[in-house]
Amino acid sequence: MLAQEGKTLEDVESGKKKLSSKGLTRLIALANDLEPEHRHNLHSACLWVGKEDQERTVRWLIEEFKRPKADEQVSMQIWQLAMPAVADDLIHLIQTRKYGEERGPICLALAKTRNKRAAEVIAAVLAEKGVTRWAIEALGMLKAREQAGKVRPWLKDRDADVRREAKKTLRKMGMPVEAPPPPVHLVKLSSKLPRELEEWSAGVELDDVGRILGEAGKLVKGFGKTEIAEVAGMAEEMAVEQTRAFRFEVKRGGKSEELWVTLFMDDINSPDLAIFANPEVIARLEKRVKLD
Repeated sequence: MLAQEGKTLEDVESGKKKLSSKGLTRLIALANDLEPEHRHNLHSACLWVGKEDQERTVRWLIEEFKRPKADEQVSMQIWQLAMPAVADDLIHLIQTRKYGEERGPICLALAKTRNKRAAEVIAAVLAEKGVTRWAIEALGMLKAREQAGKVRPWLKDRDADVRREAKKTLRKMGMPVEAPPPPVHLVKLSSKLPRELEEWSAGVELDDVGRILGEAGKLVKGFGKTEIAEVAGMAEEMAVEQTRAFRFEVKRGGKSEELWVTLFMDDINSPDLAIFANPEVIARLEKRVKLD
């Protein structure tokens, strides 16, 4: 199709050129001749269209979303192309429960349209499995302060990603959010660890950071709830690929020692946690901490 228009894949992926209206018609016709498991290969090509074809494209993607066994990425492409003209269609998708978790990105698409019904419709699906985090983010996009009361309970959700998104959304709404203790023990990454310390480290779930640090806190004095909350609070605020290091003065057997903690956010909910302490502390910690 691109060759017929004298264009290359590089042209359209870089945004230098767009797929023509005729090219879009050919793409849709080709998709109609393909089996469901192959149609998704053409959906990403919809992002190559020009503004004059955006509404036709997103409407076609919405129909693709409704098809049985639709590819999960369709909702993401609808989000990218969403516009006010399709707001009513998006509301219908969100309110139709049979579409399940795939409606999450559709909430973001509706928020993008700034439709006057958007906040109310999105808030109505906050409690639906797999949709919650997306819906909270969408309400944040809208800065829908009137829905703050429905977002606030999610600050205590078991899912760290949901808690993190609820905090962001409430802040965007200009609503107060309880802040973790200030990171007074944060140090520069260039700081050198004392050579006598040994390391315990593992890739963990975000929800396990506080629990593991709590086990370390039982082995020394001066690393209690406040210090642990300082590290755990920072972990919930970190972006992927960020690293943070903390240095604590602790006591054991009446003597002062150092305990260091580093975090590398390898994934949105899975940091690499490392604890550096006296070899005896590390040996005891390894016996106390059990990971799945």
